[in-house]
Amino acid sequence: MNARHVVLLLLLAPGLATARNFTPVAGEGQTLEYENGQPFILIERPGFAVAIAFEPDGRRRGWVNLGVLNRSEAPLLVSDDAISASQGARRLRVLGYEDLLKRQKRREMWATIGTALLAGMNSYSASQAGHTSYSGTYQGSSASTLYGNGGTTYASGTNSGYYSGSYYDAEAAARAQAEADQQNRELIEQTLANAEYQRASLDARALQATTLGQDESVMGGVMVVLPGKRRGGAEFTVNIRIGDQQEQVTFTESID
Repeated sequence: MNARHVVLLLLLAPGLATARNFTPVAGEGQTLEYENGQPFILIERPGFAVAIAFEPDGRRRGWVNLGVLNRSEAPLLVSDDAISASQGARRLRVLGYEDLLKRQKRREMWATIGTALLAGMNSYSASQAGHTSYSGTYQGSSASTLYGNGGTTYASGTNSGYYSGSYYDAEAAARAQAEADQQNRELIEQTLANAEYQRASLDARALQATTLGQDESVMGGVMVVLPGKRRGGAEFTVNIRIGDQQEQVTFTESID
């Protein structure tokens, strides 16, 4: 595998159109190249080659993706811990694999809480099924006429009241509970499937510490908390330690 193959794999994922975008600037011993319209920096050294690109991921964060190829006979360690970012003297936060995994676990926790709340609502609604209550009021009137030696007497009256009751439909309750149980199973399965997919996606895209043998390569990225906006576009620098060498790449914001 050569450096060009590493670049092709590195630049597969498209960025977000509404996100902030940064373009790498070639420094000494670096080459700015394009693949499918996406810019990247290619650095070729006697012992290794590295391709570096930026991938937008919203207005506050972005991915710095790397592809590293070991060209030497000696093993080469590539690690997310060896990547830092800064804007001038101000250090920017870089989220490596462990940081991103913690974020994913928090998402899973809140997703689990949300699923539990929805399941509880389904179960409560099912528990109320089959119970029907009724109530109302009634009102009536009556009149009578009495005849006697003393003459005729007329009498009338009204009566009113309130009634209520309830009944239970066992079949309706059983149907509702079965539907709630099915919905809850589907909710739980979907939550678990989403968590599994997100974990797999993270493992596939985030750079993890890897020791490369000769002609072996690794691709992955770290997430950088972007600097604040500036007139004319912001800028930040990424420092990467590969083996015993330090590489530095500058990114400038693309302003439409």
